[in-house]
Amino acid sequence: MLKPTGLIIRVYRLDAVDAHDKGLVKQIEVAAATVEDAYNKPYVRLLKVENKRGRISALVELEKLTASGIKRKEQVVVDGDNLEMVTSRAIYADCSIGEIRVEKGKEFMELRFPGGEQFLKLGEAYGDVDALAVQRQMIRRTIKEHLDKELRLRPQGIKVLSLFFIDEVAKYRSYDSDGNSVKGDYARIFEEEYRRAAKLPDYNYALQRCVF
Repeated sequence: MLKPTGLIIRVYRLDAVDAHDKGLVKQIEVAAATVEDAYNKPYVRLLKVENKRGRISALVELEKLTASGIKRKEQVVVDGDNLEMVTSRAIYADCSIGEIRVEKGKEFMELRFPGGEQFLKLGEAYGDVDALAVQRQMIRRTIKEHLDKELRLRPQGIKVLSLFFIDEVAKYRSYDSDGNSVKGDYARIFEEEYRRAAKLPDYNYALQRCVF
């Protein structure tokens, strides 16, 4: 009778630094993206509305001029407030606060600006940078750098591994009520950018052999 033999499986739960310190990877390069000089249009985010002793107001986030430069700051505003005066920035010229509604479940704030108006619900912003556009640029850059390293290091027998650290699993993959896999924004963007890179002649060979 054959007796089962013990099988030991070693599992690592590591971040990038731990993996390097334990000798599991030889080198780490970390890439990140930031948005700079994105202050050329008015930005307003509605954080809260309040009716305090009959005085209706809203707490908003604005980009204000400070002694150390332009910073995003919280500010209490009321109907009629001129945002150019509130922020000390000409970019907010003719931008003002309109109606503020505090009814539970129907909260909003009216933002008036040249040529139109917008009704912001709690948490919504006007003039903000598209977060997914930033993520797309990071994913595109990672794919390009991965493939460039593949071309350079594969002939030396060195495997290239690129990792994405994401803020929420559901943004890559989730499951519907029937248990079917549903692609999140990050998965969709990755596949779009991967197909885009696949069309470039320089990467044809690398794409056949690379590991992400």
